[in-house]
Amino acid sequence: MLPKILSAGKAATVAKRHKNTIIIATDTVVVLNGEVIGKLHTVEKAKSTLQKLSGKTHKIITGVTIIDTGTNKKVSFSTKTKVVFKTLTQGEIDNYVATEKPLVKAGAYALRHNAFSQNSREQSNHTRVFFLHLPI
Repeated sequence: MLPKILSAGKAATVAKRHKNTIIIATDTVVVLNGEVIGKLHTVEKAKSTLQKLSGKTHKIITGVTIIDTGTNKKVSFSTKTKVVFKTLTQGEIDNYVATEKPLVKAGAYALRHNAFSQNSREQSNHTRVFFLHLPI
């Protein structure tokens, strides 16, 4: 899975510079009908993506890598969460994109943002989206 690979790359890069440290790196993508959606970076792409997601079910996939540079132990995994998105009005999309927050978020949104959290729902454990899901 792409997020797992990306998180491993991030962790490895940081681990080279820090010894005897625990490194935690993550990466997230949104998947809608087989299309992988990362960070959009432009207002136009963010609006278009939010219009596509509006009223639909999609997946959030997060990859996590943990490296202990003291012992050279490494673990990587990914989690999937299904999200049912509410139908968004063009005004809601425009207002949210105007905050510029969606430009640095996979799929152009943060589920915990008020515009989405109260009217959308996760179909699996929300801690996988909001918090690190660590196998202990």
